[in-house]
Amino acid sequence: PYKRTRDVVRFLRDALSGEKVRKEYETFSVSGFKLGVRPTEPVPILVAALREGMLRLAGREGDGAIVNWLSADDVSTVAPIVKAFGEDKEVVARIFVAVSEDADAMRAAGRFAIAAYLNVPVYAAFHELLGRVDDLEIKAQIIFSLGQTAEKSHDFEMAVRFYREALGMEPC
Repeated sequence: PYKRTRDVVRFLRDALSGEKVRKEYETFSVSGFKLGVRPTEPVPILVAALREGMLRLAGREGDGAIVNWLSADDVSTVAPIVKAFGEDKEVVARIFVAVSEDADAMRAAGRFAIAAYLNVPVYAAFHELLGRVDDLEIKAQIIFSLGQTAEKSHDFEMAVRFYREALGMEPC
């Protein structure tokens, strides 16, 4: 995905200039693409990135990075990697919002989402980069188990205690 993402960013940069694009990129070629309307202002190109390689790519080739599943404190780890290529580089975070009057249901959904998320190797590696936890795979399994137990027993305090101790973060 790294080389393809790099080439797509390069293509977008070329295409957004408004000129016809005829070019061989390493992972694909374009033979005559032209936008119907040339942008009147520069269009920022932000790259969704988690780990250092893609974060560097976002700063070097793009105008910044879009990050996901991190805390406000984690920005101090991620932003310097992107901004090493210029202080004007942006770091944009995706924020999850759950609108409901059923707080218990939203907390259960949050526990489930976090457990599922931390079981995906690329996301687990991202949180290792952030220094959040030492053994994400085991902790994700524990989160899922405790989340299920807490959900069944309605023991929200147990889930809160676990999140604080194991992950150093507040529950959803």
